[in-house]
Amino acid sequence: MGINGEGIAYYQRKPVFIPGAFVHETVDVSLKQGEGNYYEGTLNRLLLRSEERIRRKCPNSLCDGCPFIEMTYEAQLEYKTEIFKETLERYCDTENVLLNPVEENPLRHYRNMIKLPLTLKKGKITLGSFQNGSNRAIAIHECYVQDERLNSVADQVLQVLNADQCRLYQRNKEEGLRYLLLRGFEEEYQLTLVSSSQCLTDKTIEKLREIKEIVSIYESAVTDRQPKTFFKKDIRHLYGRRKIKCRMGEYTFFLSPSAFFQLNIVQAEKMYRLAASYLEKGENVLDAYCGIGSMTLFLAETAGKVTGVENNYQAIADAKKNAEYNHINNVEFIAGDAAAKLKMLNKKTKFDTIVLDPPRSGLDDSMLDALMDSGADKIVYVSCNPATLAKNLQILQNRYEVRETTPFDLFSETALIESVSYLKRKRGKGMHK
Repeated sequence: MGINGEGIAYYQRKPVFIPGAFVHETVDVSLKQGEGNYYEGTLNRLLLRSEERIRRKCPNSLCDGCPFIEMTYEAQLEYKTEIFKETLERYCDTENVLLNPVEENPLRHYRNMIKLPLTLKKGKITLGSFQNGSNRAIAIHECYVQDERLNSVADQVLQVLNADQCRLYQRNKEEGLRYLLLRGFEEEYQLTLVSSSQCLTDKTIEKLREIKEIVSIYESAVTDRQPKTFFKKDIRHLYGRRKIKCRMGEYTFFLSPSAFFQLNIVQAEKMYRLAASYLEKGENVLDAYCGIGSMTLFLAETAGKVTGVENNYQAIADAKKNAEYNHINNVEFIAGDAAAKLKMLNKKTKFDTIVLDPPRSGLDDSMLDALMDSGADKIVYVSCNPATLAKNLQILQNRYEVRETTPFDLFSETALIESVSYLKRKRGKGMHK
């Protein structure tokens, strides 16, 4: 199995990547040459099925967003463990690293947010999903991994859009709806409709307001053909609260539409508590890439002080409000580049532990240099990408010993793997003390 959940076979000593194929299966495949020294395979039919293959749990047969949707959960965990282990071994020394078992996901319908394109099916607006390697959105219904209440509220929104005959975005037209974003917890939902220009009418907005579960409505205008963000300056608040509430453990967080928040909060809380367990009472801690401060508050339970750094100024403003609302006084939040702020702060103070939760791209060279020079006794690395984690650990091992790592299954049915790794500074000649 490959890191993206595809099956891997070999033809003429070259790897063949086959989405939809599992280990121990015999498959009929069409080949095309890849960009490098490999082939891409299109699965035509299964000739011999794996014992790990089960009946598809999702009605959206054309959607390829969940490559493990037809695999038993036990097999998913087994493959994720193997993929995680092999990825680490490819780049760094794991001989003395304790690899803990994958933390299982107790939830099947775990996603608390829909972020999908809008498309047409038989003339009706519906949710879509981009197929891998394509800009074409296929129609989907009742996504299996979404919270079932999200699916229900989304259906009500679609009914309003269709009843009012709202237009969808087309390249040759300036006006139209593009994406539906819906996030919710405890029967309170925040709706953001992304359009090519602000095109929702007062009539449509009024009908959307009548959906009792929706307490917040925004419209965001985005013209980029392949947007990297749905939230630019041209966003307007149409109704209700500007932020919605979410409970994680004993803490309450307030989320604006653009705020990053974990899609599986049950598993996220476990990760945050594990990260905090590596701290000792009274430590001075840096929480890099802190976002709205969700993990920061868990770290503050043990630490003497936690400094959160994040380059998103709105997220820092939200983090300060979240700390204040939860009466957490031993935290400080600073807006700016994590590497630059670490170097600046190191001139004034020494951090006992540095906690990292970077994006999928991992740590850049500047941050790796700052960490190596920091003098911090411990690093706790929360990762959402085994490949970039392994490459970063390879460099950090020059000065830090990787003691243990724990993979987490936040996104069942997919090949995605999160993890928490614990590093301890080496002692000896040439090492910072």
